[in-house]
Amino acid sequence: MPTRQQKLADIETKMNRWMARSMRASNAIRKLQKQRHRLLKGPTDQERRDRKAMDVLEGRALGGPDFDATRKLGGVSDLHIAEQEKNDDLTIPPELNRADPLIAERMTAARKKAEAEARKAMPLTGKAALDYIKAPRKRKA
Repeated sequence: MPTRQQKLADIETKMNRWMARSMRASNAIRKLQKQRHRLLKGPTDQERRDRKAMDVLEGRALGGPDFDATRKLGGVSDLHIAEQEKNDDLTIPPELNRADPLIAERMTAARKKAEAEARKAMPLTGKAALDYIKAPRKRKA
């Protein structure tokens, strides 16, 4: 027959288990209530489709209120020309174009030399080491 202390410990264990389940359930309910509130607050699917159709008719979706979808220059639309002008800035400069084998070889040699020098460098100590550890790492692209 369990003692009074054993019964109290058993009750405490069961209460903790049920409290955890209760918290999980209340969090799930709260999450669903927030989601329902967001869906009721926002526009309906039909309203979204109507707004998008009006934007296309008024020209806002394509290029602003001044955009004229019917105007063409030599068979090419204004939107297409604007995109080409944007892409022109993204061309690779000749000194960085790795398609040329000489440039690629020079860049690889420079990278390998820099890596070798970095391996030979003295390790950081003290405050410099702590600052290096705490500094945000650069992502490799």
